[in-house]
Formats: sequence, structure tokens, C-alpha cells
Amino acid sequence: MNITLTKTDYTISTLHKLISLDEYNGFVKMREFELVRQKSYKFYRVKGKLNGKNEFVVQTDFIKPLKILVKTINVLGILTSLILAFIISNWTLVILYFVLRLFLELYTRYHEEKEIRCFSEAYHSLIREIQHNY
Repeated sequence: MNITLTKTDYTISTLHKLISLDEYNGFVKMREFELVRQKSYKFYRVKGKLNGKNEFVVQTDFIKPLKILVKTINVLGILTSLILAFIISNWTLVILYFVLRLFLELYTRYHEEKEIRCFSEAYHSLIREIQHNY
């Protein structure tokens, strides 16, 4: 699930205000932003990059160290299960690994969508509050 935010001075100031209100940690630049929610396990980050239509495309993924760890564990898991499958000639371990990996992927996607939803709610509630004050 991706959302887009039109790049305006209002959007940039709202993103800065999310950081200043201690809801998120991170940075906001003119071409991109990266935010990590304060009140969570801090495994996921929300990042936005400017596209050709002058809009920020907002996505989520793992934070950098966790992303490297997940990729390393995936490679080791695949290699180990395939090597053991060829040595033992039993493909149960390979099937078990891929089923486990499928569940982990579904779990990750659920939490990424949850993180996008939390960001969207915080962003839009802040915009409503600012518009209500004027």
C-alpha cells in the first residue's frame, strides 16, 4: 500500500512538525524524507521520495540494520535447507522453510501497512488541527 503526498511548503512544514512534536524521529529534505515512529518497536521506517509529478511516494520497509539481517538470514536459510535436502534427500526441510518464509512475509506486509496507516493518521490529524486553528 503506497500513498502519495503533494510536495508543497505546507507538506514539508507538516512533516517537520511531526518530528518536532516527538511523534517521529528522522529527517525531512526537499527531495525525500525518512521517519521512524517513536511509540513503536522501531523496526519499520516510513520513507518518501519525490517522483516526477512533484509528489512524495510514501513507502515503508525495515530499518537498515534489520534489513541486512533479514537478507542474510534468508540466504543462509535457503542454502542450508537446499544443502541438507541434497545430503539427506528429504525435501521436507525445504518445504518447511518456504512455508515459514511465506508466513513471515505476510506478517511483514501486515505491519508495513499498519505503519503506513499510523503515519497517514498522524499526518492527516495534524493537518486537520492546523486547519482548524486558522
